[in-house]
Amino acid sequence: MTSDSGAAVVVGVDGSEPARAALRLAATTAAHRDRPLRVVHAFIWPTLHSPVRPATESGPDGGLRAQAEQLVAAAVDEAEATAPGLRVTGEIVDGEATAVLLAEAPTAAMVDGEVVVGVDGSELSRRAVEFAVQEAALRGAAVLALHAYRHPVSTGPGDMQPLVYDESELRADEDRAVAESIAGLTERYPEVQITRRSVRGRAARVLTDASRQAQLMVVGGQGRGEVTGLLLGSVSQSLLHHSHCPVAVVRGPHRPAGTVDGGSGG
Repeated sequence: MTSDSGAAVVVGVDGSEPARAALRLAATTAAHRDRPLRVVHAFIWPTLHSPVRPATESGPDGGLRAQAEQLVAAAVDEAEATAPGLRVTGEIVDGEATAVLLAEAPTAAMVDGEVVVGVDGSELSRRAVEFAVQEAALRGAAVLALHAYRHPVSTGPGDMQPLVYDESELRADEDRAVAESIAGLTERYPEVQITRRSVRGRAARVLTDASRQAQLMVVGGQGRGEVTGLLLGSVSQSLLHHSHCPVAVVRGPHRPAGTVDGGSGG
């Protein structure tokens, strides 16, 4: 990233809802920083070196590139609606998404993509959140504190009947765990935008899905709940194999945090 005062905030789009959320965040961030916004869509077809063009490219108004052009135009419109008066440009760039965004980084004020941290309310989770916020401050990025939860699980016959808990109360309890994990960090790092979200679902799937639009995934190495039963656990193994971005695993006291590249993304 560059310190050039005229450099743009760059955001990658692919038409998905997470990408649209990243687009809106990027537009808001660019407006707040008085920067232009550059919308980029990575068009991978030319890099496949296939001698046969897809049948969908037969019509003058059809084809994959025409769809990509429509996608970028819609993203530019949405960014302008999100932040009226914002200077927005859009471009299709041939290449794989990660490579395209990395190529944009040296001349960008900020390549939009949150630092996502898995949260479960444990002390180690708190350390992971702090590490994520520190990294975000260095990268000029926002932080998403993400908590995955599931319905209460029976531990024996007859100990729980269906629908005996209130969904709204369960959600409120989960939200409180996330809020406690980020308490005080907004004041210490006012330059970092921190948002929190609780999502019902399996931790591995929730975090892997979130990694599609993240520049870094941060998780604790051990602890309470699905998110931080990690380093040799099923969640960490899944992330290391399937994350779409690098993964940082924050260990316990006197153990350094480690960062590894994401897996194949499959």
